Amino acid sequence: MGYDYAVAQQVLNEQEKNRILAIYLNNDITALNSTVDWKAAAEAFGSASVESFKKMLNNSLKKLQDKGGEGGAAPSPVKSAGGRKHKATG
Repeated sequence: MGYDYAVAQQVLNEQEKNRILAIYLNNDITALNSTVDWKAAAEAFGSASVESFKKMLNNSLKKLQDKGGEGGAAPSPVKSAGGRKHKATG
């Protein structure tokens, strides 16, 4: 069962969209590929064809791979700026 892409774009906030992205990226992509309705996804996104849609996805995943984002590793914690030290006067 699929969901309407246009409705999802309108009603989901960024956090909800990012949650779906996290779920997708942490799936077994080969198993997931067999269950995706590629024709419906390509049409909903406005892609010219299923082949070009898959190519765009592969290019996006390659970008992640090239930057070390493959393998589902947890992101590095962001270091806080911390407080500033005041110079002693006098």
